[in-house]
Amino acid sequence: MRATQTPAHERRNKLIAEAARALRKSERWLRDWLKQHPSDHRGEPFYRLAGRTKLFTDRDIDRIRESLPCPLRLSRRKLGESAKLRMRSSAAPSGGQGAGELKYDEIESAILRRQDLLAEFNHLEQKARLRTLGKLERLGVLPADDDLCL
Repeated sequence: MRATQTPAHERRNKLIAEAARALRKSERWLRDWLKQHPSDHRGEPFYRLAGRTKLFTDRDIDRIRESLPCPLRLSRRKLGESAKLRMRSSAAPSGGQGAGELKYDEIESAILRRQDLLAEFNHLEQKARLRTLGKLERLGVLPADDDLCL
């Protein structure tokens, strides 16, 4: 092996699981990200296809990493109470509430309503699954335990 060559194990193509691991993300995240960003800013795809298998080189993984957005200096989760108060006062309408202006309390209550609706949906979905299981049990056509997804 010459000094300028990279070892064979570093040159080989990586599967999506290995590429996701290199990015410290899940396979699902990487698949979803690639659906939204199939190529870089020059139009070069982030992977090669071998049939339906996506193959990544180290260079492809580096280009994906470079295409990721930079994190914000201050994330919303880290906002202190004083910042929330500033948001509340700055979001207050000056004269009349313009289109697109929402108060912090309104945003917070909308988020809570959404969480309540999701919880209710999950509860109803679980009840429907249990009803279906009961029907299958009465018919004597119950699938194996490891096939059940509750």
